[in-house]
Amino acid sequence: MRNRLIKAVRANQNADDLFDECVVDFLGVNRSDGRCLDIVDRLGRTTAGRLAAESGLTTGAVTALVDRMEQAGYLQRTRDTEDRRRVWIEVTDRTRQLNQRLFGHLAFMLPPLFERFTPEQIEGIVQFLEVSTWINRQRAALLQDHLVASNATPDERAEQADAFAKAAEDLAHCVGDQIRGGKLPEDFCDPAKEI
Repeated sequence: MRNRLIKAVRANQNADDLFDECVVDFLGVNRSDGRCLDIVDRLGRTTAGRLAAESGLTTGAVTALVDRMEQAGYLQRTRDTEDRRRVWIEVTDRTRQLNQRLFGHLAFMLPPLFERFTPEQIEGIVQFLEVSTWINRQRAALLQDHLVASNATPDERAEQADAFAKAAEDLAHCVGDQIRGGKLPEDFCDPAKEI
């Protein structure tokens, strides 16, 4: 059952990635732009700093990205009415309409799927996705810490892969113990502080 779950998760991630790639091609934007557009849509509206934190991009990269997406008509900046120094980033009406056309059909497919599961099973699926999301964010941050130059030698890449593997193993042990203890992502340890 464990191998079947791992294969199913990987196949699901690949299928999501394929559809996401088609969506950004359709919209005429790059993958980072599309990912950030989805983040802003999910959050409702956000600041550049929060978008940078959610996306893993620098604030400078987010500023350039929002400029591009604003010019394309997908995102807009609005000033906070109470604090004029604060600028909100949100999706445009055009983006909402496109999202409805590209994703609206899910409203017909998902309810029958949900009916196959008990509320407890759905809660388990949600917890699995929340924990997996947290784990993958941590893994991405660890791997970013071990990136090498594009012209790095295979030996340099192998050395950094070894360093990443050690850090990822520390993360796995730390989080695994907490999952066994019934904790959820918001209560997880910071592996760097635990070792």
